[in-house]
Amino acid sequence: MSFVNPTPIQLGMTGTFSGVQYRVVGRVVMGVVEGGEIYYWNEFNLEIEAGESVTLVYEKTEQGGEWRLFTLFEPEYPITAEDAASKHVGDLLNLDGADVHVTLVEQSRVYYVIGKAPEGVTVGAYANYFNAEGDDRMDVVSWTGQEVECYHGVNLPWSDVAVAFNIRLPVFSSMLQNTEGP
Repeated sequence: MSFVNPTPIQLGMTGTFSGVQYRVVGRVVMGVVEGGEIYYWNEFNLEIEAGESVTLVYEKTEQGGEWRLFTLFEPEYPITAEDAASKHVGDLLNLDGADVHVTLVEQSRVYYVIGKAPEGVTVGAYANYFNAEGDDRMDVVSWTGQEVECYHGVNLPWSDVAVAFNIRLPVFSSMLQNTEGP
């Protein structure tokens, strides 16, 4: 199994999203078991100078490469690990005034880390999580033990990622269309 980076995003690169410049400080390959096969995706740990971070996710799907940007937030209506573990697909969730419905409940595993991973992320570690979506909104709730983290997510066109990191668009799109595996 190869954990070669399927994208042109590399450690040390800088990218700008919504006027904020981030540096790529790490990459984590995550996976879940689906039908006896492991489905992988890449999470890039991006930091600003003040140490705040966001997660840029790349995953290869049947529709091609997809990008998402996730930001940690403190929910207005906190959720405990016990409450999170009770969620099922279709359940209603409201963490900060907007209703979303749970669309996926899974357990992920860390398969590979290069550079600086987010706190607590180590090879072999597992985390439970669920995705919840509604209108133009995507939330992810992740928990290990009693620690719960909540993230807001946005889908990004590959062209936005290319512009953010100053990567030539034709090169970037051909790389993403011709990659296989993690």
